[in-house]
Amino acid sequence: PIRSVKVTWEPGTTIHLHGNTTEYTLYGLSPATSYSITISMATDAGYGPEVFTSTTTYPTLYVEIKKIQSKSVKIIWNHDRRISHYEIQWSDSQQVMVNSSSIGHFTLTNLHPSTNYSVTVKRYFPHGKVEWSEPRNVTTLADVPGAITNVEISNETSSSVKVNWRQPYSTYGPIRSVKVTWEPGTTIHLHGNATEYTLYGLSPATSYSITISMATDAGYGP
Repeated sequence: PIRSVKVTWEPGTTIHLHGNTTEYTLYGLSPATSYSITISMATDAGYGPEVFTSTTTYPTLYVEIKKIQSKSVKIIWNHDRRISHYEIQWSDSQQVMVNSSSIGHFTLTNLHPSTNYSVTVKRYFPHGKVEWSEPRNVTTLADVPGAITNVEISNETSSSVKVNWRQPYSTYGPIRSVKVTWEPGTTIHLHGNATEYTLYGLSPATSYSITISMATDAGYGP
């Protein structure tokens, strides 16, 4: 009867397993490292010949984020040809499966501007186990905002008028500036998210066209 099984792997680690064991998991190995493994069984008379095999551990799954845009980011990871497919998940619980032919990169699209995302990559090992990468945080770039809404004129006098407005329904980032222009060609830039301004020095009984737009870090909207 088999009394013991001896498993040895480089560099010189040996374990003796009691009885007729037919499997063992080696823990504490280094990533992306080749190991030589020898196995032999023993009866009361001693150990028989050693059987040799070898394996290479998988590298640590490392994820990078490149080409950050307002509505897309490119995800890059260290692809291993032994992995059949990957799964990418980002913070609002959306996910996509990527097969190994993509060779370690995928572009997430239809993202929201100026939004924080936490991105993780999951790889599926051939034996059925899975492993997640460490999450990588990314903030998409701002985009130009939409048009302002609810423009109102009030407090008219012979030389001034007050204008009020509301910010766009979609700002696509923090509002940095507001541009107010009135004929004939006068423009003023207001710092921050201003929602009112009084025009002074106007001519009596004169029609004026007024345009207003807001800006994020990406520039002015309509």
